[in-house]
Amino acid sequence: MNQTAESHDLSISVASEPRYVLGYPILVAITLRNDSADTDYLNIADLGLVNPIDSLAVNIVPSNGGPARRLGPSFTFRDQDLFRTTLMSKQSRRMLVDLSQFGQSLDKGKYQVRFSVYISAGAFASSPPVEMEFIEPSSKEGIEAARLRRLGLRANAEDYGSWQPFLTNNWESISASEEIGEPTRRQLSLHLFLHRAAYGQESIANLSMDGLGKLQGSVLSPEAACLEYELLAARLPKPELASRRAEVLQKWPELETRLDKIDAGEGLLTTLRRGYGAEKRTAPPPDKRPYRNTTP
Repeated sequence: MNQTAESHDLSISVASEPRYVLGYPILVAITLRNDSADTDYLNIADLGLVNPIDSLAVNIVPSNGGPARRLGPSFTFRDQDLFRTTLMSKQSRRMLVDLSQFGQSLDKGKYQVRFSVYISAGAFASSPPVEMEFIEPSSKEGIEAARLRRLGLRANAEDYGSWQPFLTNNWESISASEEIGEPTRRQLSLHLFLHRAAYGQESIANLSMDGLGKLQGSVLSPEAACLEYELLAARLPKPELASRRAEVLQKWPELETRLDKIDAGEGLLTTLRRGYGAEKRTAPPPDKRPYRNTTP
């Protein structure tokens, strides 16, 4: 089988930051497009921050030479319904992934990185290579990263470097150290906003939008637009919301499937609150939840 994206009628584009601090979330946006005029894909991976990335492979080649490294795919999650989605003819889907889910498997340096999404065990589509640089955190940043990740882990669990438990198993009020640098804080900004939204006292209809202004750049600006849309969906009349939807899609048409999920009540904030946070059936009582004495 030809191992190019074109052979499957699928193409992949990647939005990434030029530089990342190791130990913190490494967020990359993957847009998967179905270029076929008559083929629909009915069972592809729905990659995301709280979803498995077992269908994702990352090929990492040092820019100055040296052996390549390959992360994934693992195919450890084989359910045909949960965390699966469709990609219809001529449709695009933007998916945000965090490479920290691969664990502490990255080294400092500059790399050419190619991303592949597996449609099945033997068929995949690949992106063109993108240049990415990974740098070491300062000693204080490294200590703070380990502290924050540990908040989502059980007492004796090993820290593999993933930030997923920070979002899915973390009933602590979060205040990041003032001693981490501004680039590192920006890299952490989405996780801080999502945690506050997931576990805080305020409903989505009452959650402050102030933190969205910190989500900037080619990776995070579209994510901020999705999050803002979900917050507005809980507040605006349908005609006003439709106008905002049109504005978002004019700028980022690849967000259509994300907005569809929000319209269906299945946005990321709702998923976090209901599946892991304040609206979970087994959530602690209100007086034992985080952010009780903080201003949103």
